[in-house]
Amino acid sequence: MIYLKIFHLLLILTLCVSCIKTPNSPETSDFITGNNGVFVLCEGLWGSDNATISRLDLMSGVVVNQYFRKANPSLRIGDTAYDLEIKGDTVFVSVSTSSTIEVFSKINGKSFGRIFLPQNSLPRDIVIINDTTAYVTLLFKNQIAKFNPKTLSFKGETIDVGPFPEGISRIGNYLYVANSGYGDFYHNAPKAGSLSIVDIQNSKEVNSIFCGKNLIEVVANTKYNRIYAAYYNLPSLPDSLGGIVEIDATLHQITRHWRTRPTDLTFSPSMDTLYFLQGNTDAIAGVSFIPLNQPFAQIEQKIINKNPNSIWYSLSVSPDAALILVGNAKRFTSNGELLIFKNNYDSIPIKNYSVGVNPNKIVFF
Repeated sequence: MIYLKIFHLLLILTLCVSCIKTPNSPETSDFITGNNGVFVLCEGLWGSDNATISRLDLMSGVVVNQYFRKANPSLRIGDTAYDLEIKGDTVFVSVSTSSTIEVFSKINGKSFGRIFLPQNSLPRDIVIINDTTAYVTLLFKNQIAKFNPKTLSFKGETIDVGPFPEGISRIGNYLYVANSGYGDFYHNAPKAGSLSIVDIQNSKEVNSIFCGKNLIEVVANTKYNRIYAAYYNLPSLPDSLGGIVEIDATLHQITRHWRTRPTDLTFSPSMDTLYFLQGNTDAIAGVSFIPLNQPFAQIEQKIINKNPNSIWYSLSVSPDAALILVGNAKRFTSNGELLIFKNNYDSIPIKNYSVGVNPNKIVFF
């Protein structure tokens, strides 16, 4: 017990020192730099401070794990990385348990700094509006926080939304925020399972639309002026279905609704197809899609997960629509892998790469 206390104290001191050291040069000879590639955000295990980022060069097939740490040997991402967004040459990573946003160069991984948010706020999804305005959901504050992506500053500006906000997206002057209700815990609270509509100009919630229990994700389709929101339903009801709701971003009304078990919504480059992982995170069936340009579109299966020991945890489609990338968390406790499939109906991956623990976000740039 004494040894454990000393270990925890040393860990805290190390983290404090790492915040002020100047990053050194990358420590590997195969370190990748450049304007194009794939980032795989690996959230790590809660409480273990082992979030990492892998960077893949698709042309050469070279993957660099611990990318941020290798670019900045004295720094760590933090505890439980959640979202990764890119603006220009800058990458923003929300780190939930650490209540921070880590900021670094897309080109070479060098740290630009860190944005500190209220303690125990659990920042989740980020949406960047322009050079000086961005927002992040604060799960434990029932708010979204406004920060400046240029100056890397948070000045305490927040907007109240519903209970336990998770996903956030934007079309025009409105933000759309998914209020989860934190699964079973607060699903009966007012506005739990609703989509908050926030007027950016007035910094105020102006409307809300109930979508379904445990509303987690929301993505914006500017081509069709539609919002797509995914609700998972309650963990206490393991056999129940969640669903995907389509909302007209002008009328703020639900236009279509599909019942399924969705996670990790993502669009094709043309925005005509909505892809998602079907089965949530307990029994992933594979990759499914909805052809949005068909008025009576139904859910169709694209790729089947044939390995019962695999838990597919993240999804992305390449900019040329030729490839589908899947992050496999395996059983959440060991290093995961990145699976690469052709964008057809072949369920055999053409390549796979070892990455960090629990790969929860895949971003092409």
